Amino acid sequence: MSTVDKMLIKGIRSFDPENKHVITFLKPLTLIVGPNGAGKTTIIECLKVACTGELPPNARSGHSFIHDPKVAGETETKGQIKLRFKTAAAKDVVCIRSFQLTQKASKMEYKAIESVLQTINPHTGEKVCLSYRCADMDREIPALMGVSKAILENVIFVHQDEANWPLQDPSTLKKKFDDIFSATRYTKALEVIKKLHKDQAQEIKTYKLKLENLQTLKDAAYKLRESIGQDQEKTEILKVQSQELESNLQNLDAKIHHTEVTLKDMRKLQDQITIKTAERSTLFREQQRQYAALAEENEDTDEELQEWKTKFDEKIASLESNICKLEREMNDMETKGSFLKQNINEYIREISRLQTEAEAHASLKNERDSNIQKMYTRHNLGPLPNAPFGDDVALNLTNRLKSRLVGLDKDLQDKKAEKDSVEALVQPVETADRLFQEIQSWQKQVDDLEYKLDFRGQGVRTMEEHLAEAVGPLSREKEKLQGEHNELKGQLEREYEEQKKQLDDFKQEVDTLVRIASKIREKIKAEVEELTREIESLEERILKIGGFSSFEAELAKLLQERERLLSELNRFRGTMSVYQNNISKNKIDLKQVQYKDIDKRYFDQLIQLKTTEMANKDLDRYYNALDKALMRFHTMKMEEINKIIRELWQQTYRGQDIDYISIHSDSEGAGTRSYSYKVVMQTGDAELEMRGRCSAGQKVLASLIIRLALAETFCLHCGILALDEPTTNLDGPNAESLAAALLRIMEDRKGQENFQLIVITHDERFAQLIGQRQHAERYYRVAKDDHQHSIIEAQEIFD
Repeated sequence: MSTVDKMLIKGIRSFDPENKHVITFLKPLTLIVGPNGAGKTTIIECLKVACTGELPPNARSGHSFIHDPKVAGETETKGQIKLRFKTAAAKDVVCIRSFQLTQKASKMEYKAIESVLQTINPHTGEKVCLSYRCADMDREIPALMGVSKAILENVIFVHQDEANWPLQDPSTLKKKFDDIFSATRYTKALEVIKKLHKDQAQEIKTYKLKLENLQTLKDAAYKLRESIGQDQEKTEILKVQSQELESNLQNLDAKIHHTEVTLKDMRKLQDQITIKTAERSTLFREQQRQYAALAEENEDTDEELQEWKTKFDEKIASLESNICKLEREMNDMETKGSFLKQNINEYIREISRLQTEAEAHASLKNERDSNIQKMYTRHNLGPLPNAPFGDDVALNLTNRLKSRLVGLDKDLQDKKAEKDSVEALVQPVETADRLFQEIQSWQKQVDDLEYKLDFRGQGVRTMEEHLAEAVGPLSREKEKLQGEHNELKGQLEREYEEQKKQLDDFKQEVDTLVRIASKIREKIKAEVEELTREIESLEERILKIGGFSSFEAELAKLLQERERLLSELNRFRGTMSVYQNNISKNKIDLKQVQYKDIDKRYFDQLIQLKTTEMANKDLDRYYNALDKALMRFHTMKMEEINKIIRELWQQTYRGQDIDYISIHSDSEGAGTRSYSYKVVMQTGDAELEMRGRCSAGQKVLASLIIRLALAETFCLHCGILALDEPTTNLDGPNAESLAAALLRIMEDRKGQENFQLIVITHDERFAQLIGQRQHAERYYRVAKDDHQHSIIEAQEIFD
């Protein structure tokens, strides 16, 4: 519970603006006494201003609340109230409010210059100062003390002039109780909820209309999208079909082109066949004509050939006779050749032996030279000198033997060639025709033999010089045979040349004619065969391709199919164009403002509608719950207040005319939660309104009891209660009874450390009755000094 601990007063009303006056509030009783006009009520006013910011009644906007500058002889005075209190959370807080009153030329000017709250940082222990605007300070302190501002003003810190507010006019009483119950705030909350509920209901209707409109647009957009999707799907299908048709048309065009090209080629082939057939016929006729001409020429040529054949046969017979003679001569020469061959073999064996000896001698010489060279090299004797024995004789001998060997070998080869030539000449001639063909070959061989004899002649002579002693007889025999050979050769050559010339002339003529005829026949035959092949190839191609009629029919069929495909393709393209136009139109429609973000707008509107409906239902529930709670709260609190009032009245009031008092609250109208209040007194069986029917003392006592009951009921977190002149207009017994009641209250709350009763009175008797030692060690006396400034003095309380 919140309590007040200490307060500093400076420059407020009659308190000196230059001095600080401090009062410490005790528990459970703080008793303040003093004569009238001493400044006791100023303490209550300072408490109220510090906690609520509300100036006392009749303070003339603060002009009379601050020490008057005229009294101080100044143009400006400053006042300050510093209150230290414990919050409902038991934290120490210091509230500082500073004021300024300035004397202007024609008027006073009041100003609240500073509002500060000081707290202690629990972690560091340092002071923390927070500056507030006055309005913010007025809201902050009641919240810290745990009570409303209305309770502070009307129950806890009540000014003496407003102490009897429970018995004031009904409007004032209603306002006070509404503020105490916070009924105005809750009523306004109910009205706001009701208005908000009504507004939301109207909004729901509007949202439903919007949602229906958006639903219509959403359905239309869906249909447009669905139409676009269907048209796009159909367009894609038609596009695929069109592509297939285009592909088929391309293939068909290729076939048509191929067919047209084939027909064109067939026409060309037919033309070529006609041309080639005509050319073949022409060649046939030319061939027949040439055959006829050749037949006439060949009649003369055959007679000449027969005459030549007879002459040639006679010449062949003569040549055969000569050949027989030559064969006998060749046999003799062969015998001589065998003898020469035997001698040559002996010479070859001798040459081989000598060559072997020469090789052995050369090997020894090489070995000797190698050893000498090794010795010179091994012993580093310098350049290799000439050998002590010359090799000129051995070298000459070796060269001569090698020359003899080479010459004998060449002579042997010549003899073999002569033998082969003779053997070829002595072979029998089987037929005259083969002899004629071989004459040229023999002539060539004879020329070769002559060339070889000429080429080898030098070698033979060289060999004859070296072997003169050994082969002398052979040389003479060879010369004899050579002479015979040359004679025979000359005779054969002359006859051969003569026959050859005649045969060549005749053969040349025949060959010319045969060659011409053959070329003509071959050319004509080749041309005819080529034409025949071409014609057959063309006819075969035509057969393979087919006839003109089938291709023309196929071409007509293909052209007809092409026209059908083109018609179908154009139909597809036209349908696609219609679909695409529909798609474009629908897309343009979808881009219109009413369809933009239609799904999101619909969803947002639906959410807004549902949330508003839910909120509206919640508001309705909140309204009913708050209404019922307010009714229960008001009824419960009024019953509690009236119970306390009744008990306190019966304990305090000493008269017999009033049994008890209570507060009646009546609803001002059906269906409303606004109440009117009045204080009634029970006299016997009669219940009368107390206002206007009670004495001044009864009024004071009733108001005081009502405040005590309200404090008991609403000040759960604040144990402070200030009574300013509670005995005003009370007679002795009622004043004593009030003192006893206050003592009972203090006794009942002696276990509550935070209960705090502040009593201000000028009644010394009343002060003595409640100012007991067990409740307070001292009391405060307020008086004025010589300068008429209020001062506060603490004095001990004695038993």
